Amino acid sequence: MAMSNLYSKISTKPMKRFQDNVAVKQTNAWMNAESPSNTSDSPSSVSLLSSSIVLQREGTTVNQPLSAPASPLSSLPVTQLNLPSPGDCTQDPNWQATKPTVRERNAAMFNNHLMADIIFIVGSPGHTQTIPAHKYVLATGSSVFYAMFYGGLPENKRDIEVPDVEPAAFLALLRYMYCDEVQLEADTVLATLYVAKKYIVPHLARACVNYLETSLTAKNACLLLSQSRLFEEPNLMQRCWEVIDAQVSQMQRTLRTITLSDKNLDRTLEDDSSPFSDSVNHISSLHSCVYDNKFDNLRYRRTCKSSGGLNDDNCEGFKGRSIPHCLSLSENDCCTNILTDDNLSLSLFRTRSEPYFPDNKLDQIEVTQNIMYQDNLIDEFEREMALRSDGFVDIDIHTLESVLSRETLNCKEIHIWDAALRWASAECIRQDLEPIPANQRQLLGSALYLIRLPAMNLEEFANSAAQTGILTHQETIDLFLYFTASNKPQLCFATKPRQGLKTQVCHRFQSCAYRSNQWRYRGRCDSIQFSVDKRIFVIGFGLYGSSSGASDYNVKIELKRLGNILAENNTKFFSDGSSNTFHVYFENPIQIEPECSYTASAILDGGELSFFGQEGMSEAIVGSVNFQFQCSSESTNGTGVQGGQIPELIFYGPPSDD
Repeated sequence: MAMSNLYSKISTKPMKRFQDNVAVKQTNAWMNAESPSNTSDSPSSVSLLSSSIVLQREGTTVNQPLSAPASPLSSLPVTQLNLPSPGDCTQDPNWQATKPTVRERNAAMFNNHLMADIIFIVGSPGHTQTIPAHKYVLATGSSVFYAMFYGGLPENKRDIEVPDVEPAAFLALLRYMYCDEVQLEADTVLATLYVAKKYIVPHLARACVNYLETSLTAKNACLLLSQSRLFEEPNLMQRCWEVIDAQVSQMQRTLRTITLSDKNLDRTLEDDSSPFSDSVNHISSLHSCVYDNKFDNLRYRRTCKSSGGLNDDNCEGFKGRSIPHCLSLSENDCCTNILTDDNLSLSLFRTRSEPYFPDNKLDQIEVTQNIMYQDNLIDEFEREMALRSDGFVDIDIHTLESVLSRETLNCKEIHIWDAALRWASAECIRQDLEPIPANQRQLLGSALYLIRLPAMNLEEFANSAAQTGILTHQETIDLFLYFTASNKPQLCFATKPRQGLKTQVCHRFQSCAYRSNQWRYRGRCDSIQFSVDKRIFVIGFGLYGSSSGASDYNVKIELKRLGNILAENNTKFFSDGSSNTFHVYFENPIQIEPECSYTASAILDGGELSFFGQEGMSEAIVGSVNFQFQCSSESTNGTGVQGGQIPELIFYGPPSDD
């Protein structure tokens, strides 16, 4: 594919989307010598800013507007610079004496008509900018320019039109060639990457990719994934996938602790008269009460005990844990009959629980502060999802197909369906079509069958896909039969749910213990420093709880790098008095770069004494990731490599079987 055709695929909105989604302006400079002097002695110096080029020349300042690379060419008119003729470019006959280095003298020629032997007319017709240059400098910096000016068929014209390049991006290319500097902005970086590829300037292209990687967020990951495919940047593409997988999975990871206190309940699960004696009815109550079965632990305090696992023919992979005073269900318990109400509230939970518990026996239901049953928190998380970002609707069809076929997406299939419909509506508008179901289906094409509609539950399908008009009548009937009939029809849609990202845990202690005089909490900080050899996404910590009976804890967790807080969260967890670890999570995954030091910290307020780790390891390997641990100067409560708190780091990373 020709470069000009490739670049023409970048639309106005994607460029604007990327600019909007980069919150912090970055300016990078790679230099092989000292920066050129910016004194008034310089006859011509150019400052490349996000909004203008300021050309200073002996008391005269010309502001040159730069347009964002909202398209291959600016949509706004670019004012031509009224530059003097080459002979008038400097009034100082001895200007060379003020430039002691080769780099300074070369930089003085940047965007300067003095001795210029080539003129570029950059931009689309009506939006052009005249940029002077010097063949020798260009030829030494680019094999394309060398072939153009000194090859077998050299270009003899003095004025060369470059209609497919953004003027600001072309100036960024020349700045690199003349000044050995790279200055990148959110509104020019994609256009600069294009021009660096066009003229084969690999170091500048690499700088652009590095900038894009450091600017990568869940909001622009889909857009940059699309651009990385066009620019054939596999490393950037992989980085985008990592962010998309990790950020999308945050919505699915609704781990919660729900505590049922039996203050007035003296009977145990072993008592036939207990409301919990019928394991099947008990599990059915869980199906009816818990949103999508996505909770961390369901606990019955005090006298509630289980003599064995609970069994249910309608339950797949369910295991009841025989822990005194605690009946726990892990997040991996997969039940077939579950509640699918996205708007389940705490009050609704209570209402649906009451038929299964005697009056006055349900003392309280304790829900952590991050519970996602509340609509406002659901919306907050969904806004951060990569598939719900504004940039998602601007990706090309091939990128859309890649996303929809992604096995590691942890997002619920109904959200993937909604995202695909949003894209189809936007594509209709781009192609001047009415966004009606027939046109949406036509534009989706074969990508429609990459959505795993059978992985929805019946209620989700009935309330969404079945009513949109996108599916044919026969497809709708077949899907309803698939959900309800024992003899299921053959479908064009994949029926296997996506695997999603697997949560991994790094354990840094070989054992734990407790003593009568430790581990105590008085608002002091437990910290540990760590590094990894591969990029991962930390999502939370495992912490020890009370060693002297059940206790509730308030905890503040932090993750820092070089003293800067990358993420923090104030949350709660319930400790049942066992030596188990209890997981607390950040609101969003935090990207951890290889070979960099990070500090994990926790400040607990709760039970006076807790378990603590011992026989700590300075190195631990989880799958293909190597963790290194060091003591942190921020730890004021005794935690270190050999013992203490924060026994686990919970993360997404490379597959453990690699």
